[in-house]
Amino acid sequence: MKREIFKQFVEQTLENVIQYAEEKTGKSLSRDIAFGWFYTKESELVRKDIDEYITQRVYIDENNIFPCVDIGVADILNDGTTLIWANVSGHNPRPFEKNWTGRDGPFVYIIGQKLIDKLPVKRMNLPYYLFCSERGTNLYQLKDGRFQIITKGKIVPLMVGSGYALVEVNFAEYLEQLDLPGFDIADAIIYDPAQKVEIRTHRQLKIEQQFSVDMMRDLNLVGEQIFLMNNTYIFVSPQLKKRLEETEFQYLRFRKGLSEFA
Repeated sequence: MKREIFKQFVEQTLENVIQYAEEKTGKSLSRDIAFGWFYTKESELVRKDIDEYITQRVYIDENNIFPCVDIGVADILNDGTTLIWANVSGHNPRPFEKNWTGRDGPFVYIIGQKLIDKLPVKRMNLPYYLFCSERGTNLYQLKDGRFQIITKGKIVPLMVGSGYALVEVNFAEYLEQLDLPGFDIADAIIYDPAQKVEIRTHRQLKIEQQFSVDMMRDLNLVGEQIFLMNNTYIFVSPQLKKRLEETEFQYLRFRKGLSEFA
């Protein structure tokens, strides 16, 4: 895809995610937009030429486009501006194609919890986002099954990214004995290309129960369950969260619904 056409696609995507949020929330939103990557400070938000700003980050050339970018309305700022956030996954660039949701292009639509919280809607039971207290390196799964380190950073006990979820052995074994539905573990090898060494301290989590953002409020959260959202983020049911909070794995952190994303 030519760069100018992709830039037009980005411009339409910005409108699409606003319409997506309006459809899901029933609230009309301003077309005055501020944009930032996840966790961008308000003082650093981009308010002009947003389509060009996103294109510079996601588009390399006709055959190299980052394939999985979570994007959506995160919040409404105090001045009424619609805040859109996005996050680029660790997948290697590839030609323009459908993403895992079935939509054309790299963008996966999401909605921020702050936006949902501002709406006069009935509170519903929500799963909890599970993450590590430390930020680790990003990984990419090679054709031989190993997980290669692709960014600077350290190996932490829980490492989750687009298409992978690895945890240190003790936690993996603990989860395995819980006999969670749709859950299994497998051996994993982390490959450090800089040191040319293989690391075998982690196991791969295989989570069959998957959902997208718009399915979150329809999940069956009865009992102890584990889920994967957008093939990238681990969520657990309230009952499993309660159990995990009482374990020795002090690096585990929890946020209800999408509150960590906006």
